[in-house]
Amino acid sequence: MNDQPPDQYEFDFRTGCPTAITGDTLSLEQWRICTRINRQRARGIQETHRTTPSRQSLSPDVWQATVAAESKLWDVPLVSLDRLGFYFDELSALASRQLQRLNEGKEASAWLDADTRCVYKLFDLRANGALGQKLEFCRDDDFHFRLEQVDATLLDTVQKLRLLHEAGACPTEIVGLSDTGDFLIAKQPFCQMYKDFTADSLTAVSMMKAVRPTCPLGMPVYLFWGDDEAWLVGDLHPGNIRINSQGVPVVIDALIGSVPPAALKAMPQLTTAIHQARDFRTTGRYKSASFGEGERDEDL
Repeated sequence: MNDQPPDQYEFDFRTGCPTAITGDTLSLEQWRICTRINRQRARGIQETHRTTPSRQSLSPDVWQATVAAESKLWDVPLVSLDRLGFYFDELSALASRQLQRLNEGKEASAWLDADTRCVYKLFDLRANGALGQKLEFCRDDDFHFRLEQVDATLLDTVQKLRLLHEAGACPTEIVGLSDTGDFLIAKQPFCQMYKDFTADSLTAVSMMKAVRPTCPLGMPVYLFWGDDEAWLVGDLHPGNIRINSQGVPVVIDALIGSVPPAALKAMPQLTTAIHQARDFRTTGRYKSASFGEGERDEDL
């Protein structure tokens, strides 16, 4: 792909869509193309979601036709689950004869294409499905906030996939929606298990140019700068840390959340962390002794 023009996408025969992720290794140009793909598809999904009535307000056939029409209008790829290699078994569970199931996470099920070494993630959008959670500050009073995990929406999840990719986590492509409107589909290069969780977690976080706030937030979180604002990132448990094909630890998934102005007023240390994260993003260097200069974070 390095010999092709910058906007020349590859073709994913499984999804029928242009793609930037064609294996377990990405060039810098592929990463940039993936970033452009994600921004365009994220906008399209946002508009499709905004202009489509709720599932409960329409019959299943009408709702599915509406999703298809709006997705076409906003250039959101609709992917056939059958073409992607999926079917529903006798228990109405998702199954595949072509892809290997890796796990069934809180947010999505992950499936490996052993031929291309790409992983497809399917986020269930149905009424009985779940899109996982996000981080959110909840107010106790004017001066006290607590950080909680709350339910995430489709738009929260699309935003998270895009922001983590751009921040330096595992490259992630927003593929589109299933043609039934029931699943959000994403794609990542396959990564191996971590070797040393504590050390690899710190490296993976540093790849995102994230810093650790010094104020107590009730859970271990970091803060990174993206889209000209600060984002908290947490839930970095062993299942979310992996090693890419170059041997570099990466975050393959996490929970994120924004930082409201009221929380900054109540916790000035967050403002310090935001300045550090913004400088880290801008310069690629973080000088604090509390990060990257030999101190081990055993609380991760």
